[in-house]
Amino acid sequence: MQLNSTEIAELIKKRIEQFNVSSEARNEGTIVAVTDGIIRIHGLADVM
Repeated sequence: MQLNSTEIAELIKKRIEQFNVSSEARNEGTIVAVTDGIIRIHGLADVM
């Protein structure tokens, strides 16, 4: 079986349309300070 570029593009488009992603917020916090690449955050208990 040989596919041309149009058929491949259509297959990819169908897969993208059927792709289902969900996201959820688990923790929320507040950035308190940013200095020299170090960020201080308040309110995130699970952060290391």
